[in-house]
Amino acid sequence: MKTITMTKAAAMEMVHPASLVGSNSTESSEEEEEDVLNTTVDTVENPIVEDVTNEEEHDCSDGVGISHGDASGGDGDERVYVNDDAVRQHVQTERQHWRDMEWDPDEQKFFYKPGFDEQDGIPTATGYDIIKPTDAGMQVRVVFNLSRDIILACYEGEANHLHDTLENLGIPKTIEGVGEHLFGAKSRFLQTLARRLKKDERDVHKFLATFYFAAELGVPSKRLQQHPNIKFDKYMDQQDLNSFWRDIARIGKGGDEPTYLWQSVEDSLNGDCRDLFLTVGGNKYKLRVALDDDKVHFQFSTISVIKDRNFLCGLSPQQHIKANRRGVTIDSAVSAATGFPLCFRARREGFSSVQNYEAMLKYMFQYKFTVPGAAALALNDIIFCSDRGYWQVGLILLILGFGGSVFGTLMRKEWVPFTYDQRRPGERLVIETKYGRNIFLAFGRWCRNMLKIMAFRSGTGGVSLAMDSDGDEKAPQIWEFCFKDIGDAKWYKSNQLTKQQRKLKAFQSIEGIVTSAKEQCDIDHHLYMLPVTMLTCQDMDFSWATLRKYSFTSSSSEAAIRKAAPHAPPDDGVRPAYEKVLKYASLSKHLSDSEDSMSVGSNSVDEGESPIDATLVTEVVKSMRAGRTQETLVDSKKAAERILKSIEQLTSANLSTMLMALGIRPDRVTNSLSEAEKKKKLKFWAKSITMCTSVENYKFPYQKILNAKDSEVMLVTRAGDALAKRQLPGPVQNPTKADLRAEALQHIDNDHSFQQNANERDPTHNPLMNAVLTGIVKRGFLEPLSKDEKKEARLGHQNEPLYLAQYYQDSKKGRVPGIDICDIKRAGMAMHEDRHYVRDSADAIAIEHKTDEDIMDDDEFDFDMMISHTVECKCRAQKEWNGSLRQAKSILRKVLDEMEPTARVAVHGRGEAAYLNISSSQHELIESLIPNKSERIQILHHAYTYGCNKTTLLVGGPEGNVLYGLIVTFEEELLTAYGDVLEFLYKNGLNLFYSHDTGDLPLDLIKNIILNDNALKKKYEVADLMMSALICRELLPGSRSKVKYPIPACDMLVPHEYALWNVSKGGSDTVTKYTWNCLPVLPVRTPQTVVVARYLMLYAVLYHRLIQAVTGTKKLNTDTDTIENVRDRANQRLPFHKSLGLLSRFHLSKASDPSTDNGGVVQTDFTKTPAPRFNPSEKDKQFEVDHSILGKSTGATPIGKGKGTGRAKKSLESNQSYLAIKQRNVTCTGVVARIFQPKDNGSFEPDKRYSCDLCRTRKITTMCSGCKRVLCFDRDRREEIIKLLEGEDGDRLRQEFPSLSNLRRRDAPAFYTEIGLVNDRKFFMGMSCWHLAHQHQFCSPCNEDDAQLSSVIAAGEDVGSPQLSE
Repeated sequence: MKTITMTKAAAMEMVHPASLVGSNSTESSEEEEEDVLNTTVDTVENPIVEDVTNEEEHDCSDGVGISHGDASGGDGDERVYVNDDAVRQHVQTERQHWRDMEWDPDEQKFFYKPGFDEQDGIPTATGYDIIKPTDAGMQVRVVFNLSRDIILACYEGEANHLHDTLENLGIPKTIEGVGEHLFGAKSRFLQTLARRLKKDERDVHKFLATFYFAAELGVPSKRLQQHPNIKFDKYMDQQDLNSFWRDIARIGKGGDEPTYLWQSVEDSLNGDCRDLFLTVGGNKYKLRVALDDDKVHFQFSTISVIKDRNFLCGLSPQQHIKANRRGVTIDSAVSAATGFPLCFRARREGFSSVQNYEAMLKYMFQYKFTVPGAAALALNDIIFCSDRGYWQVGLILLILGFGGSVFGTLMRKEWVPFTYDQRRPGERLVIETKYGRNIFLAFGRWCRNMLKIMAFRSGTGGVSLAMDSDGDEKAPQIWEFCFKDIGDAKWYKSNQLTKQQRKLKAFQSIEGIVTSAKEQCDIDHHLYMLPVTMLTCQDMDFSWATLRKYSFTSSSSEAAIRKAAPHAPPDDGVRPAYEKVLKYASLSKHLSDSEDSMSVGSNSVDEGESPIDATLVTEVVKSMRAGRTQETLVDSKKAAERILKSIEQLTSANLSTMLMALGIRPDRVTNSLSEAEKKKKLKFWAKSITMCTSVENYKFPYQKILNAKDSEVMLVTRAGDALAKRQLPGPVQNPTKADLRAEALQHIDNDHSFQQNANERDPTHNPLMNAVLTGIVKRGFLEPLSKDEKKEARLGHQNEPLYLAQYYQDSKKGRVPGIDICDIKRAGMAMHEDRHYVRDSADAIAIEHKTDEDIMDDDEFDFDMMISHTVECKCRAQKEWNGSLRQAKSILRKVLDEMEPTARVAVHGRGEAAYLNISSSQHELIESLIPNKSERIQILHHAYTYGCNKTTLLVGGPEGNVLYGLIVTFEEELLTAYGDVLEFLYKNGLNLFYSHDTGDLPLDLIKNIILNDNALKKKYEVADLMMSALICRELLPGSRSKVKYPIPACDMLVPHEYALWNVSKGGSDTVTKYTWNCLPVLPVRTPQTVVVARYLMLYAVLYHRLIQAVTGTKKLNTDTDTIENVRDRANQRLPFHKSLGLLSRFHLSKASDPSTDNGGVVQTDFTKTPAPRFNPSEKDKQFEVDHSILGKSTGATPIGKGKGTGRAKKSLESNQSYLAIKQRNVTCTGVVARIFQPKDNGSFEPDKRYSCDLCRTRKITTMCSGCKRVLCFDRDRREEIIKLLEGEDGDRLRQEFPSLSNLRRRDAPAFYTEIGLVNDRKFFMGMSCWHLAHQHQFCSPCNEDDAQLSSVIAAGEDVGSPQLSE
């Protein structure tokens, strides 16, 4: 690997503005795609410059007012003071940044920070300070949509600045005013073209009108001229157009003119951009500039360049790797917020990209470079954003040397300290892509600037590198949640919502439920009074997935209670509560001394002796390690003899916990070892102590007790840091085999340094904490589902609204005993009001009116007239017996047996859902009807979290119908006991994750949990769980991030820098997309014509952005608007192709004869009439047809608008297949043909096996011989088409048949259509499916005087019918 090294002189030389003209520093990566520069200047890779620094040149103490002193506060470092009046000059001359200076109030002077080491050039990959998530200095903050708010503020500032500039320049804020400024008689663009081409201005306008008209439709102008439906006489004919382009191609090539035409057009464009967007006076906001390149494809040959040295017209030839095309490159600078074009510069021969960008920067901000010596501060408060391959060392140093900031994503480079998926990483830190979501940080100085480099791992197999020169190594890392719906951002950041209004955002009504205004008011009040804090608005999003970690949810609480049961102290005050909860869930067997399973009771333990359990084993194991004496050996022998005598009487739970204390992994104890094997291993360990004769000779029998995986886990747990540093005691520093690991563990047992603070390193010293955190971590991080599991989970979520709607209807019909629901609400994640570590995601909240008895039971009247209970839905569709549909039907029969005979007969006879009220005290009935223990804890958790005493468990089938419902009423004692158990578990492990000190997190214990679980080990590292804990902590109430609740649905959780990049990169990308979506087809293709054509399109982009800004009617409001809806509003109001049409008509009006010009009013050649509307009562009448089938939208009401969710029409332009389908229909020249099939006797008969591709009518025997589609020919199919348009096939029809794309609801094209006039007699034809699919052949004008635009589409390939191609 090559290392880039530079001395101070070399770095200063690279930063100096004038020094980059002759340099070209590039790096490349073999895995990345990057343009290859074919320049005539030799590139210098990895420059190594000797230290030839001239001390006199850099000694500015006399001229700038620098003084040296030792007032360093006693730290021994000498401070470099700068006189207050000489700070500016010193910064300019020494190129030292103001960020590196501090103020000394005693001396009243600025000084540079003591101990600051200036970096010579750029650091190598090992020259960065890397911060990992497990480091103590890692801090985290959480924000919501902050990046979008930042860009919105920039958008507002740039838009206001543009309006002020237009007023100062006297430009009218109208479409005509903008066009006149850019393309009028006094514009620099028109004067440049007219002067260089020596053409009349009207000829130039006529040329531009033709060019933009052809670009609007994306077809050659020759085809427009030849089309019979287009009146082309006012445009430039093909012969004159070709001559015009040939003149453009020759300007500057003969050597008689100093510059090429493309250079003049470029200067004109950049001059207009600078006048409009980069005026003198400075900005009150940070300008974000997106740097990119616009690739112009031109497939030239090498022989052409050899024969004609001026063939490329001074342009640098490029090979575009991704497209595998030759061409030229235009470097661009565009506003990242508004998309305003700022500067464009084509790559010249002999110039590198860094030199090109340097010229662009000096041109854009020319007024900032006019002050001598101010270059080091010229680009202050300007942030330059770019993507991956564009960031070269020279470009970064250039921008930083001018005082600017760099920001964006990175490629894998040798100087970047991180890499991934690379065979030869060198000294760089390799980020594994297979693990969870995380970020790794590195800070290094580039000369006087601190550069922050990040490696973000998405958790889905991807890693992205990025950098930011405004980062601070002491500042916390910001993570950003990005909202899924832009409408949520409005109310979330609003300060006008009340607490009740904000809390109600977390509840959504079920479709079909209607309540009165009075009821709705009472319901809203009740929901607000619920004793919970609503954390999220929905479940299954990023905020929900983050908040459920490290908390007691319905699943993690069950796991923690079950795993911690064997370790619950018998004499603890929470013991009765634990027993009550476990008895309800039928988990009592997990208690180590439960009455029904414990044989070795208190009678077997003498007074003063420790009980025989895991704690005794742990004490014996620790006493026999380093520091053991003969006295400890005697005590250990006594304990081991007691264990040997009691082995046969130990319960399974006690036996398991004792083996875990010996170091055997919990999953192996539970799943792999039999009872006999457990006893055998415990006996072997105890005998190894009883048979020991000397303290010095004792060795723990690791090889007999532990397997290879157990010894690996224990070795990592007890000596993970030493193992990583290769500092293990003994001969083997990095043991990989089981026997070597056992030998290393025995050396550790005898090493006093490892025995010190063993309790802090060994998680087995607290088995209760180990059990609690194991249950929390394993259930908090969801394991990936298999394909079948995903299908079943998706089915369950789809059926939940159906189950809830049926539950509501059944309660209204009196089928649910004792329940009369007035509303059901879906809810997000809730948090217990008093215990913030208890969270729950119930499927729904069912709300009822309070009865008189309920009101009398209230301790005090709180004006709450409603009462509610939680609802849990289960879909039974699995194949296994446990949780299957067959088991549910078996339980349904038991439910029917428990019901009253009359109710049972009624339910069974109607085949409806059965509902039964049961109590949590009915243990046998609960166990029979809810066999799944986790589901029992789940419904109990719902009731406890929401502070209610009732939960309904709805069990349904895969079709969406409820089979039965169990209304479980919980005893108050059980709810209290459940809360006490959760508090006990919180204090014995989970509380570590709620401490503000990151050092309290049990990293060794988390590492042990991961190593013990195969699923977690494959997906997560300790650092991933650590980062998740830090993020989750910031989402809690009272955190430093000050989160508002509830949190709307979020579709992304990324570091703030990446979220900011996602909304910044669109500026330059959009400009390229505009030019490529409306790509002009040139009749004369030379290097100069293709570049000039691209600059003409960039001028159109400038025009488009300006008229978008001046035609907006709604003023931007940062309190209610978002950057997404502001941009979408502008694009919906005026898309780019419409701007091209406006621009074409503007030039057409300027090209018209002044004698026939109507006062400057733009004349259009295209008149359109309203399309016919269908009325069933007039179905037999005759209508005239609108021939502009592909004209602009009529603004029709979206289908389905009204009750329920409307299905808006799809935008045709947003569908990738639209253009191909459009081309196929237009270019088809086939005729109607009958389809036949052969019979057995050799004859033929009509083939009726097909249905129409449009109306879906069956037994159609006609097809098109060209496009091979089966279509009706002479039948009125309007009614069928209307039904399809209003159904599920509506979107498909609008995409495949453009003639149906702009119709109102309940509308279809008329069948009887006028096709011509002969001898004053009108002729009509019937337009069936075949005609609608070939509308270009039947939309010609009725009279030759009509001038209407028909569909004009480029040629495409034939696509056969899906039916006939099978």
